[in-house]
Amino acid sequence: MEDDKKPKPIDVDQIDLDRYKLATSENPSALTFGSNRGGVAFTPNKEGAIKSRSYSAMTQQLDMQLVNIVEQMRVLAKQIEELKERKRVSELIYAAAISFEPLIGKTYFLYETVENEVVKPRLSLLSPKDWGEEKMQKQKFLAEAVLLADHTWKVLSSDNNFLDVI
Repeated sequence: MEDDKKPKPIDVDQIDLDRYKLATSENPSALTFGSNRGGVAFTPNKEGAIKSRSYSAMTQQLDMQLVNIVEQMRVLAKQIEELKERKRVSELIYAAAISFEPLIGKTYFLYETVENEVVKPRLSLLSPKDWGEEKMQKQKFLAEAVLLADHTWKVLSSDNNFLDVI
């Protein structure tokens, strides 16, 4: 029993000093990791999982933002088309004969008349019903329009091919 308690002698010739040299440092405080039993324990992280989750979240956010921007572009494109149409209508109405000063917010009627075999557009205060059937045979109703605050015109109703012509 006493033999078990006796320390075993160390055989210095069998110690691999090169292996121990790789596992130790001359300046342990300069290491970026714990070098002894009391050092901070580092566990390997799951870098691939972290990157995958981050990439997935980033992709989802960017896709949502892109969808929002595309929708905004559609709204802007529609507004552009509406403005272009108002400009074309306004140019046509301002090229017509106008014998009065149109008031903002009021509705007027655009007709096509023939005078001396020349077709001319004309803006009127009177609707087709106000003219009566006899007068309407001499002119063609083109559109009912309202003068907006920016002095452009918005078509409220028109004959079927009026908007195709402008």
